[in-house]
Amino acid sequence: MAVKKAAKKAAKKAAAKKAYLKPRRITAEELAAVLAETSKKMAENHAKTEAKMAENHARTEAKMAENHAKTEAAIERLSENHAKTEAKIAENHAKTEAMMAKSREKTDAAIESLVEQGKKMDAAVERMAANVEQLSRNIGHVNNDIGELVEFIVIPKIRLAMNATGKHSFDRMVAGRKYRVFDELGEKKPFTEVDVLLYSDAEVMAVETKSHLTTRYVRDHMERLEKLRRHEDLVGVKDKKLIGAVVGAIVDKGVKKFALERGLCVVTIREEEEKLDVAEPETCRSW
Repeated sequence: MAVKKAAKKAAKKAAAKKAYLKPRRITAEELAAVLAETSKKMAENHAKTEAKMAENHARTEAKMAENHAKTEAAIERLSENHAKTEAKIAENHAKTEAMMAKSREKTDAAIESLVEQGKKMDAAVERMAANVEQLSRNIGHVNNDIGELVEFIVIPKIRLAMNATGKHSFDRMVAGRKYRVFDELGEKKPFTEVDVLLYSDAEVMAVETKSHLTTRYVRDHMERLEKLRRHEDLVGVKDKKLIGAVVGAIVDKGVKKFALERGLCVVTIREEEEKLDVAEPETCRSW
């Protein structure tokens, strides 16, 4: 066994020696051939590289040309769209201007129409005002005429009519009396006016005459009676009973009842007979 192992080691050593042979010297011719082959190989590789670079450059140029063409086309489309947009804006602007011009024309026409209507209305109002003023003058004139007619009938007959009731004995009368008093500044100012005053030794009757008697006139006369009592020395009713009467050519039932309930005599004019109908309350109120 030991012999076999020794033989194997010897064989391995011999094999190792064969594997590591000493390098062989090359000749100049062989070196030139190797250099020529290497240069040729490098030239071939350089040519291939140049060809590849040329091919890639051509492809790049083509791609850039293609992209440039696409960019130019896109720019052209944008220009066309911009031109269309500008045209649309100009068209819309023109339409808007036309609509505004038309609207201004309509507005101006409407304003002119309103101005014309205003002038007509002003003229109509002026005419109406003139008519109202004329009507007021006419009504005032008619009212004055009616009032004068009422007083013309009442004044000569009222004293006798009151005495005819058997409850009064008036022996004198004044009509259309206006009373004035001094105010705080010492100036004389009117405080009331009485259509008719009937006097006797014991009492005084203040009479108010209206063409159409109303509750407002009744209340006004009651206030008048209060004023007369406050200024009794001036009026001449001091120490005398002060009573009141209201007269009307037209006296509604409700107004008559209203006055009688407040202690006033109510006198109705019968125009067709020029007579006075006297209605007295159950008790004449004294102010």
